[in-house]
Amino acid sequence: TSTVSGGEQGLLRLVEGLLDDVLDHLAVVAAAERRHERLDLGIALTAHEVRGPLVGALAIIERLLMEREHDEEDQELLNRSREQLEQLSRLVDSLLRWAVAGRPLEMVPTDLLALVRESADACARETGTDRAVVTGDGGVSVLADPDHLLGAVANVIRNALLYSPPETDVVIAVETVDGMARVTVRDRGPGVPAGERDSIFDPFMRGAASYLARSGNGLGLFIARRVLEAHGGGVWLTSSGTGAVFTLEIPLTKGGAS
Repeated sequence: TSTVSGGEQGLLRLVEGLLDDVLDHLAVVAAAERRHERLDLGIALTAHEVRGPLVGALAIIERLLMEREHDEEDQELLNRSREQLEQLSRLVDSLLRWAVAGRPLEMVPTDLLALVRESADACARETGTDRAVVTGDGGVSVLADPDHLLGAVANVIRNALLYSPPETDVVIAVETVDGMARVTVRDRGPGVPAGERDSIFDPFMRGAASYLARSGNGLGLFIARRVLEAHGGGVWLTSSGTGAVFTLEIPLTKGGAS
């Protein structure tokens, strides 16, 4: 148990340093006049700086797994941490190729309902709450880069969980509409004022209800929008006094809905 605690402390230090670097780079980028060109540069710089600490964190996990046997709970924690770090490492590599080399996303036919469920499960593990309820029929196929799209959907779900009352569910529905695959994320939070419904997707924009969330840096929805647009889709927000509704759309693959 002491070995795991030491490893977790090392990971926390790495993550703290990583987040400081990310925010420093993106703060500079957000102030640039030519925002989109500089944002691509900022993404590249951030991905480059993040990659080193990620490799170090993975090495710590691997060493902890190899040094001795752990009880079932600790073993599951370490294995899950390794899987999440490996996924983040793949995403960072992809971001670096995307921003620097102009390499397109690695698109493959993807089961959207399964991907949304995986995103919801990841958010549940992260927040320690099981309030994300996914509905929809299977057979909705999209052409997507799974790592990028999974992260984008998770960002929207995470935002809904942060800004809604802890006793309420966040309902995520997968459907097809006019040749597009659609994911709607509905929460029971305070909603978003009309004047913020576009700007909330800008970097570092947290909105008037930010006092409700103890975490978050105002980047999740911005990243989600960039990823959806790169997939030929989009994301937008509608709101009322009973909550917010985020709608994500991405083109279906040919014959992508059964």
